[in-house]
Amino acid sequence: MEEAILDKGQASGTVSTKLVQIDPRKLRLRELNARYMTHEQFQLLVANVRRDGCLSSVPFAFGVKEAGEWVYEVLSGNHRTKAAIAAGLDEIWVMVTHDPLTEEQKIAIQLSHHAITGQDDPATLRKLYEQVGTVDLKVYCGLDDRTLELLEKVSPIAFSEAALEAKTLTMYFLPDELERAQTIIEGLLKQVSGDRTWLLRHAEYDSWLDLMAAAGGSKGVSNAATSLMVLLDVFSRHLDDLQEYLPARRDREYFPLAAVFGADRIPAATAKLLTAALSRLVDSGKAPNPLKALELLAKDAID
Repeated sequence: MEEAILDKGQASGTVSTKLVQIDPRKLRLRELNARYMTHEQFQLLVANVRRDGCLSSVPFAFGVKEAGEWVYEVLSGNHRTKAAIAAGLDEIWVMVTHDPLTEEQKIAIQLSHHAITGQDDPATLRKLYEQVGTVDLKVYCGLDDRTLELLEKVSPIAFSEAALEAKTLTMYFLPDELERAQTIIEGLLKQVSGDRTWLLRHAEYDSWLDLMAAAGGSKGVSNAATSLMVLLDVFSRHLDDLQEYLPARRDREYFPLAAVFGADRIPAATAKLLTAALSRLVDSGKAPNPLKALELLAKDAID
């Protein structure tokens, strides 16, 4: 028995759809489906469907006439369809289209429905989950042990990406590039104290892209990761320029050594000599620790 409650007319560049009630056992499932569920996840879905007595979100199917009867192939919602069958539902609502679709179009719809699903903001997810007090409803939420473990580590003080008009920049590095980039970025992070989140306005974002283009152009490359490496190399050679900001930031209790030495590392021979000198001062009792010993060496040099 097929009953349409919504019929959306065909418009230019759109797919005409309508909602119908269908016996889930009569739906045809696609052989290839990239989305999978663990056994535990599927059993939880079946339990939720059985509890609700219906599907809370409907599958999407493509209809074609065979021997005068409409046959529907599920493009999105294989697991929901299987769960409805396992839960013993006689009929479910399905959004269907009768528009002619090529195999390529059907695959594209299938993949898009799987890929474009959004993400949970961890802080908001934790707040919502904490408001669910009943044990069986907590199980109904479907959050696995790993997710719950991660939520325990989430601070409720956070900002939601959904509230920001943001742009995303994704880069891919070769292994040696990534190691070099991580070394330089770690040196940069030492210039600030505490955990901080840095937000850029769109103007800064555009300026960043301009810098990337200029860096890549100087080397005759268009690869974004390589362009970033050029910028990072320039930055690493000018770490000593940060020393000019030291007088203006006397309020800070500690400064990273890179801001003093102009580099995030020193030669092994220098490190060996410095370590021996500091150890001698500490062992002799003239300084309680290596930092105080370094301070004594500096004072002796000035005096």
